[in-house]
Amino acid sequence: MERKSFSDSSRTLFLFLKSKLGLSSSTHFYPGNVEIKSDVQTEQGVMFRGSYPILIDRNCILRASVCLDATNGPITLGGDCILGHDTQIKSSEAGIVIGAGTVIGADVDLNAGNGSLIIGEKCNIGAHASLHGDGKGINLASECKVGTNSVLDSFGGEISFGEKTVIGNNCMVIGTGKGVHIQSNCDFHHGVILDAQGGFIEVDRFSGAGPYAIIYGHGGLTIGKYCAIAGQTVLIPANHRFDRLDVPIRAQGLSTVGISIGDDVWIGTHCVILDGTKIGKGCVIGAGSIVKGSLNEYSVVVGNPHRVIKMRNDHQVDGKAIR
Repeated sequence: MERKSFSDSSRTLFLFLKSKLGLSSSTHFYPGNVEIKSDVQTEQGVMFRGSYPILIDRNCILRASVCLDATNGPITLGGDCILGHDTQIKSSEAGIVIGAGTVIGADVDLNAGNGSLIIGEKCNIGAHASLHGDGKGINLASECKVGTNSVLDSFGGEISFGEKTVIGNNCMVIGTGKGVHIQSNCDFHHGVILDAQGGFIEVDRFSGAGPYAIIYGHGGLTIGKYCAIAGQTVLIPANHRFDRLDVPIRAQGLSTVGISIGDDVWIGTHCVILDGTKIGKGCVIGAGSIVKGSLNEYSVVVGNPHRVIKMRNDHQVDGKAIR
C-alpha cells in the first residue's frame, strides 16, 4: 500500500478504464491515498482504507476476506483482477468501477453506497455475491455477466439475477419499489432499460429483450419463461390521467393496473404494450403493434390498434379451421 499524490500510475489506470469501460473525459479521479499497482497480490484479511479514491491497477489478486473501504471517494479496479471469496468493497459516496474480465468470488460484498456500480464486460461473479446500492441491494447468482457501462442501482428496492443471466453493455436496471427480479439464463442486449418505477418487474427463466427495449414496472409487470422481446419495444404498466382540464396532465398522476405476459411469447420490434394488458401463452405480436387488453393463448396480432389475424393453435381439416 502506498500513500501518495496523483501519480503516473493513476493516470495510466484512468486511460485504461477510459478505453476499456468507455468512461468519458469528465469522469473525476481525485488524488488517491491508496494505490495498488498492477500484478500485486495481497494476503488474506488485509484492509485498505482511504479517505479518497482507492485505485487498483489490472491483474491484481485480492485474496479471501480483503476489505477495501473508501470513505469519500470511488473505488476503481483495473481489468482481469481476481477478488477472493468474502471480499468486501465499500464506497460511501462515489461508487465502484470493476474492470473487464475480473473474477469476483463467492460471497463477495460490493457496496456502492450512494454512488453507482459499474461492472466491466466478461466478469465472472461467484454464487451469493451481493452488490448493494441505495436500498435493499443487488444480488447476482453465479455466472452472471454485466456489460460495460451498465448501471445497477437498487434505489430503495432490490435487484436480483438468477444464474447465467446476461446484461449487455450500457444497460440500466433500477429497483425502486419492489424491485427487479430476473430468473436464470435470461439475456438483455445493449441499451435495455429495466426500471421498476415504484412497482416491480419479474422475468422468468430463459427470457430476454433486444437492444434498447424499455421495460417499466409502475403497476407491476410479469414476463413468463422463454419469451422473446425484440429491440426498441416499450412495455409500460402505467397511464397518465387526463380527466381534468384545470390541471396539467402531467400533474394529474398515473393510473397503474399492470401488465402480464405468459410463457413463450414473441413480441416484435417497435411494439408498445400498454397498461392493463394480459398476453396469453404462445402469442405473437407483429412488429410495430400497439396492444392493450387481453389476448387469448396463441393469438397472432398486428396493427394499431391491434387486431387478431389468426390463432396458432388452429388446424385445417377439409378446409375448415378447428382447435
